[in-house]
Amino acid sequence: MGLSVENLCGLLIRSRLHTPEGVKACYQRWQASAQDRASVKAFTRWLIENKYVTEYQATLLANGYADNFFLGSYKILDRIGKGRMAGVYKAVHPSGQMVAIKVLPPSKASDPPTLARFQREAQLATQLVHHCVVRTFHHGESNGLHYLVMEHLEGDTLEALLKQRGKLPPREAVRIAFLVCLGLQHIHEKGMVHRDMKPGNIMLCPFPGPQDSTLKSLVKILDIGLGKNLFDPKSKEARSDLTGEGAIIGTPDYLAPEQARDARTVDIRADLYSLGCVLYHMLAGQPPFVEQNPVRLVLRHATETPKPITDLKADAPEELNRILTCFLAKDPNQRFESPLKAAEALKGFLGADAEAARAKAESRELQNYLESLKQSASAPAGETTISEPVAVQFPVPAQTAARTAKPPPSRAALVKKRREKLTRSAPQASPKSTTPRARAVAEARGSEPPIINVEIVDLGQLRASPLGLPIPRDLFMLLAGAIGGAVAVLGVVSAVWILALLLTSGSAR
Repeated sequence: MGLSVENLCGLLIRSRLHTPEGVKACYQRWQASAQDRASVKAFTRWLIENKYVTEYQATLLANGYADNFFLGSYKILDRIGKGRMAGVYKAVHPSGQMVAIKVLPPSKASDPPTLARFQREAQLATQLVHHCVVRTFHHGESNGLHYLVMEHLEGDTLEALLKQRGKLPPREAVRIAFLVCLGLQHIHEKGMVHRDMKPGNIMLCPFPGPQDSTLKSLVKILDIGLGKNLFDPKSKEARSDLTGEGAIIGTPDYLAPEQARDARTVDIRADLYSLGCVLYHMLAGQPPFVEQNPVRLVLRHATETPKPITDLKADAPEELNRILTCFLAKDPNQRFESPLKAAEALKGFLGADAEAARAKAESRELQNYLESLKQSASAPAGETTISEPVAVQFPVPAQTAARTAKPPPSRAALVKKRREKLTRSAPQASPKSTTPRARAVAEARGSEPPIINVEIVDLGQLRASPLGLPIPRDLFMLLAGAIGGAVAVLGVVSAVWILALLLTSGSAR
């Protein structure tokens, strides 16, 4: 049985997106203006159009979900992660400041070295405050969920632009490289190295239209240390020995030779080599070397000289080719000694455009938000709690109410329940058969924190599931067993039938 409009209002109250009084006023307004008052679909569309909820929130509510709309004090508005990058959300702070929140997957947070790396690199990222570097405000933890709060940007990456346009005019390409140099200089002054400069880690805000240039876009460097290998739940690269001997960090198309040999010893000049590869790509429409085999690609970066940019782009000035040669020198000592020196070399091509992307003044919302962060940092430790909504006349589906009313079971409770189930179905093992190591593991598991399903629901999974709801595991296994049994019986019957036909035809002859 589907949800009714009244059920949806009950879920809206339980979600805490609006106060009970606000939901009641919204319901009365709907009743007064709607042609079909009982249509949940029309009511959901009306809620979105009148900005009571976002499309993301409405989809979750319509599928019976009333949880996970808040992360600490942040209200989740939308899921903005793309591709394999899970857990990236647009959210709003009570001060009105829009932010982007990256959620550390639970599988990564459960690994102590990975969690320690996340906390260490998040702390470093908060020190970067520059208009050409995406800003990290703070990192936090709520109900066992670790997250990173960052500046929310409206735009897209240079990688997307190059896929759209192929190559850029020299003036646009040089301006982007110039602004990236300014951001890298700030990173360098803080004692950091990016190690993965590539078009996918350079963002343009706003993203230009098909007929527009990038000359008015802000340029932001993304993922300083906190890259996809931490936040992608399928990545296996987020280990504590990531920078150990033999580990290659970076993207082979833009990788400095010394970084391929030993990423632990590189300095900012490795980032300048990678930026030179990005500049080459913007001008030529392809990286300096095009190779499918990553090993051969790394070897070519170490031993070969790319074609002069003037051979691939006729309108590229000869002086720009000289600057690119300095960026792409195999020996770090022959490159620009700092991003600031590289920026000064590029500035001569820009003129007035070099001053076109200055930092904007902080908005009132951002000022209030930063002040609230200072106050919360000085306040006693403790998580933000939200009071339970008061009783209202809108009914909540019984299944949803039961699911959200009780906290998630602890791991110890789940282990105990599993043991009781096994005890009923199998003979009790002798206490002597339990080794000291097994007892230690069981005791450690019993003391672990509660298991919490912290991943906010993926709308793609909802739409792909039957009736918009996930199939319980037990029901799935029952259905799979029934189908498998039916197929087996059908196979036996078919074999007997074919054998009977063969015997019948033989006797007829």
